[in-house]
Amino acid sequence: MLDSKPTNNALDCSERIRHLFSTQRLQSYSNTHQHFKNLVLIGKIATKISALEICIRNTINALLIQRIGVHWLEEECEAEHRGRGLNNHQLLSRQNLGFWHKMATKHKLYKDIFALLQPFDPTRYSSLNKNRFYHKGKKRFLRDTHKSEMILSCIHTIRNRCFHCENLLKTREIHIHNDGRTITTSAPRITTIIKINDRDFYFGVMPDKIEMFLDDCLDLFDRDIRRYIAVAQGATNE
Repeated sequence: MLDSKPTNNALDCSERIRHLFSTQRLQSYSNTHQHFKNLVLIGKIATKISALEICIRNTINALLIQRIGVHWLEEECEAEHRGRGLNNHQLLSRQNLGFWHKMATKHKLYKDIFALLQPFDPTRYSSLNKNRFYHKGKKRFLRDTHKSEMILSCIHTIRNRCFHCENLLKTREIHIHNDGRTITTSAPRITTIIKINDRDFYFGVMPDKIEMFLDDCLDLFDRDIRRYIAVAQGATNE
């Protein structure tokens, strides 16, 4: 239930503010402070998500120019605003992240998008994640294509929830059965599922690991990107 009287009066919300932020939507938070804490998190990660989106679209575009030609985007039937006389550069920024996600799948680009996937460990973002899968009764390590597909799908999910101001702090309770015991634990709500050998493979990011996940994703493109963002944010805050 939403706490109508937070202990810190400075965080108490007037009825007008509750109405503006939607009383019904505020009910998904434990109190009004958590709602604004979520907005602060969105503000912290928005720049990183935007940088990732730019890197993803430019990388995929460059790969498809090499593979198909400079006019591939003008000829792609799923591209928005095609047929209006716009060139590749003009069409590039008019496509959303969902489009680039589709192109990665359609053209089998997953293994080529990120520069370095070997150190990427899914267990860093949730204890429920796995870095291996079963195939013909044997455990095998995730391949780069698997990791890349998980990463891109999860960035897409976080991006949509972030820019629609959804609650990124939510978790869900699950029950794990082990040695005759039932253990209740917290699980991520930010999740994605990919298919490996026609079986579902789960990957999720806990709320307190979102920023670390995005930082790690930026490092997969170039380790200097985070430094540039930090410098730019420092200059903006002065």
